[in-house]
Amino acid sequence: MFLEFEQLHETSRIWIYQAQRELSEPELESLSVFLKNAVESWESHGKPVTGSFKFFHNRILVIAAANGFDEVSGCSIDTSTRWLKQILSETGIDFFDRSVPYFSGEEINYLPVFQIKKFIDLKTISANTYVLNHQIDTIFRLKKDWKVKASDSPFSRYFVSVSI
Repeated sequence: MFLEFEQLHETSRIWIYQAQRELSEPELESLSVFLKNAVESWESHGKPVTGSFKFFHNRILVIAAANGFDEVSGCSIDTSTRWLKQILSETGIDFFDRSVPYFSGEEINYLPVFQIKKFIDLKTISANTYVLNHQIDTIFRLKKDWKVKASDSPFSRYFVSVSI
């Protein structure tokens, strides 16, 4: 059952996906129709999943399930992944991009995750640069912990200072 994203409880479970490029308004509208229909029939062990989705920065998709962690099964998570694979096969839009979103002022930029160390060495990213932490798992954490300093992110290991 589809529910508007803002109506979901902050304990709702989320999954964050990122397109390989910024999406146009017509693409976002078309994808929204597809995803709303998909969420309407989303189930876990034969029971409806109350869920939603929201696009951020015209590139990032957050899918949410209102059911608790124990109620959303692996099969229902796999179903949501199949939606994204269907989108890829029908539109060429790949939501499995693994680049790192970071902010330069108010502007969001992306860099390849496997080159994060290089961009830190080049001073493109510093410990105080804000990045989006896609490893969060609830709407509460989306609101509180999604945009964090790189030093507080999964990349914090690159900012450890060594004292002698």
